[in-house]
Parts: sequence; C-alpha cells; structure tokens
Amino acid sequence: MKKLLVLFCASILLMSCENTETNSPALQANVKSDFFKAFSASATMDSDDLSLTISGLTDNQGIVLFTEWRGQKTYKLGPGAKSYATFTDTEGTFYTTDSEGSSGEITITARSDHRQEIIGEFNFTAIRPGLDTVVVHNGFFYKVPFKYVDPIKD
Repeated sequence: MKKLLVLFCASILLMSCENTETNSPALQANVKSDFFKAFSASATMDSDDLSLTISGLTDNQGIVLFTEWRGQKTYKLGPGAKSYATFTDTEGTFYTTDSEGSSGEITITARSDHRQEIIGEFNFTAIRPGLDTVVVHNGFFYKVPFKYVDPIKD
C-alpha cells in the first residue's frame, strides 16, 4: 500500500511540472497584415524632462514610441505633436508619425516605479514622406522595464 501511495504522489508531482512561457516583457502589434512581436523590449525615462522612449526590436524590424511623461493618459501622435512613433521595416525603410498625413496614439495604462515597468497600448499610421504609408494597430506593451537616464549636457 505504501508503494502505491508513493507511486501516486510521484505521478502527481511529475504531472504538475510544466513549461510555462511568460510573455513579460512584451511589445507587439499588427503591422500592415503581419504580426510584429519584439524579441527585445525596453524603455528609458529621461530624468531631466521626463520623456519616455519605448523600443521593441526583432531581428530586422523595430518600433520606437516617444512621449513626454505626464501621467497615465493617452498621448496623440502626428505632425506637430510632442509625441511620435517610428517603424523600421526589414529593408531598413524608416516610417514616422512626424510627417503630414500621419496619426495615432500611445496610451499609458500603468507605470510601476517600484518595479520600474510600464504597460500600455498604441496604434499609428506612419509615413515615409512622398513614398509609402504603414499602419500599426492593436499594439501593446506589457511590463516593459524602464530605467532612468541622465541627459547628455553640452
């Protein structure tokens, strides 16, 4: 009976072991009709002007989000806005929301100073002036670590 009990406990222990994949930190979006999932996601907060830069990179693409930190809210993107987003495609082509005809928003939903993580979502239409447009939608960043950096002074 003891052998059966030990065998039963061992089998329960083995069945409870599993590979759990965590997606933290994460930065992903739909770019045109393709799925973008960053292998590397990080953020920096400028300790002088409190600007926030969030970056997500794959082997050959990148998304960068930039905004002034003014709390958990939605920041508008587009020409003349203080916030912007960029996308670099597999061929190194650079698209930005700092051009006429671009638009979008970055929404910061949570920030933890204790854990130094940031959570939010984004979408934007970025332009390669006079040539092409890229639509990035259903984007989010989750528990992306940030660090404070001091600006370089002249």
